[in-house]
Amino acid sequence: MSLYSFDSKLFDSHLQTRWLGRSIICKDVTETTMDDAKLAANTGSPCGTVILAETQTKARGTKSHKWNALNKGNLYVSLIINRKIQQGDFVDTFDVEVSGTLSTMKVLQDLGLKDVKMKWPNDLWVRGHKLGGFLAEISGKIPGINIIIHTSIFLVGSSENIIVLGIGLNVNADIRRHPDLHTIATSVRCELNGQIMNREKLFADICNNLEETLEWSRDKLYTEAMENLLFNPGTTLKINHALGGKISIGQLEKIQDNWDIIFKDESGQVWQGTSQQYSIRPYTTKTVYVYNGILTASWSSTLLIKTFSALVDTCELAEVGNRMQQY
Repeated sequence: MSLYSFDSKLFDSHLQTRWLGRSIICKDVTETTMDDAKLAANTGSPCGTVILAETQTKARGTKSHKWNALNKGNLYVSLIINRKIQQGDFVDTFDVEVSGTLSTMKVLQDLGLKDVKMKWPNDLWVRGHKLGGFLAEISGKIPGINIIIHTSIFLVGSSENIIVLGIGLNVNADIRRHPDLHTIATSVRCELNGQIMNREKLFADICNNLEETLEWSRDKLYTEAMENLLFNPGTTLKINHALGGKISIGQLEKIQDNWDIIFKDESGQVWQGTSQQYSIRPYTTKTVYVYNGILTASWSSTLLIKTFSALVDTCELAEVGNRMQQY
């Protein structure tokens, strides 16, 4: 087991799937494994193929948001999945994202991360810090194949679409000491008291679970997701509106079985929409104050702020870094 070099043979020895992960392409660095997987799928790579990179220079998430994928020792992977689109692009890709989220969460809970929860729409959080994210994108129909009947050649297409599922999971990076990420993110290593994880076995276990979860009905996916939500109905949240950049305070009413969110704002108006229209963040109700006066060194106050921000449950405690008081 190497911290910074993924051993595909060791990964394969832990794999129990029929098709998922049976082909894996490992890279040291790439722009984004999502585009690599789409290219691979459209040039003949089979369903279940995995593209893994140690770092990504142009990693993207929901709504094309950029994120940091430069820390080695994590899992940055994209998986090629072929399936029919039943309910429309958004609902079906969301099904795949939820499948990935729940499968990974189960593996992490078995490792001892009992506080890991699913944050709508497609993240895993521990005590208010992001542990992993999931993104599914459609890459068109499965390419047709040429068949010969007598002397004529026909192009036979497929009714299935190529869906690429991206998984970004902080595993062995020491995120709590990262100057830019420590207040908003965490890693498996950080949550397990510095224990270095076997990424090969961890990812194989995720694939083993995911192959099964991808076969679940939407009803079962929905039931499992609702039982593991970070924010339950009735929770007061900050709602970010994609259109216009508005931020409102609202109460979560429900997550629909088509994965839409329903919430009521402070005026009583009810809103409903997809994760392309809204995103949610905790509305904090408590504040940590750090004294920064004439009897203290500024560096010590700054260190305390960073420490609190990294360690407290930010779903409940507010803006530590923005609440430093001058006396």
